[in-house]
Amino acid sequence: MSTITARIRTLTVLSAGLCLMLALHTGIVPQPTNVASAATEDTVKNRVRISVTDGQTFADPQDVLTYRILVTNRENIPRSIDVRAQTPSQFIIHEITGPHRKDGRKIEWYNLEFEPQETREFFVTGHVERSVPEYFPMRFTVSSGQERAVDTTTISAEGKDYGSLVVSLSNGQQSARPGQILEYVVVLENTSSTLLTNMEVQASLPPYTEFVDAVDGGEWLGGGIFWEGLTVSPLGRRMLHYVVRVRSDAPLGGTIRAGVNVMGRTEAYDNTNIATVATGTPDSAAGRDAVLRKQADRREVRPGDTVLFTVMLRNTTDRAFRNVTITDQFDAQYLRLAETVPGAQMSAGSIMWNIGTLEPGGEWMVRYRMQVHPQAPHSLQIKNAVTATGEGMETVSLTERIVTGTVGVITSMPKSGASLDALFLLLAGLLSIATAGAQARRQAMVAFM
Repeated sequence: MSTITARIRTLTVLSAGLCLMLALHTGIVPQPTNVASAATEDTVKNRVRISVTDGQTFADPQDVLTYRILVTNRENIPRSIDVRAQTPSQFIIHEITGPHRKDGRKIEWYNLEFEPQETREFFVTGHVERSVPEYFPMRFTVSSGQERAVDTTTISAEGKDYGSLVVSLSNGQQSARPGQILEYVVVLENTSSTLLTNMEVQASLPPYTEFVDAVDGGEWLGGGIFWEGLTVSPLGRRMLHYVVRVRSDAPLGGTIRAGVNVMGRTEAYDNTNIATVATGTPDSAAGRDAVLRKQADRREVRPGDTVLFTVMLRNTTDRAFRNVTITDQFDAQYLRLAETVPGAQMSAGSIMWNIGTLEPGGEWMVRYRMQVHPQAPHSLQIKNAVTATGEGMETVSLTERIVTGTVGVITSMPKSGASLDALFLLLAGLLSIATAGAQARRQAMVAFM
């Protein structure tokens, strides 16, 4: 019996008939060699290379994370690739790029056509739940066939190094004249390999000026301009803009001193002289605009209003961006397009532009109008996100490729000076029709869609 067994195991080719005969007469079932199957598995596995990272080791509860997924076809022929992602249960998804299907925590990109040696990137953005405990490891898993990649982020604020943040402030002017408009640029540079999140920035209103505007999420609160919940990617840069006007009664020879404070400890200042002739600075931060920007013509709207959005992409690098795609995702429950957008591919909740190649120094811009739902509730914050992807943009900071905008909804309030009786009657009336109003809103939502 042992002799027969030894001979069977040394054979490299064994006919099906002989295997059956030996099995029937001896009870021994020959085991086929694993060499071919192992080689096949290695070949399949090496066809695709994938990776995933959110660019940070630590995160706080409610931090916004953006996972970057890279998929590469390692073959020298075109092929179709399926990619699957399993997101952490403590991660609330806001946005997913690329054609996909989502089922709970699972995300699937099916039948992606890749050219030989082509690499594509996909992004998944969301926030960490409030109740995640300290030191909890959040794992984000991506797979394609037998290839698998995992990113682990630990919930802890101890690893964040806000001291690595370099802040600068400039309006690009050495001197300014009364009545002149000045645009200040706050530059936040993260010199560490850790994602900095939940940052608060406060810019003071300089003397002899009056406030005009703030973008990039800035809010004027009377004593200064405030930004909250900011994120700067590892080794990345983020820019904030605000605009003031030099007062007409500003004294000649005076100094306009502007300041900015980040997280209550990192400060930067800019001094501009008041003169009859304005002069610029040769190398200022104001000349370095962000790659991707999105602006609304107002920050607060009423139900039924129309908002004008502007999206701009500028190539500030020394290389061309190719196969560039701009995707704007919005909340279709409360926003809808008020007009046809030329050159765009439109679907429920998203607008996409394929703009091809953008040369160094080149700029692309589009404007379009959207209508707010007539039954949008008071104090609602309507958010939408714009993402830029393309070849040559791999080294551009994520915070300069993904921009989120917010528009707040306000409704009419009673006129000041109303009597208490009138206010009481108004309140009673509102309470009496609350149920009917809620039902009408649900019906109107259906009609709006």
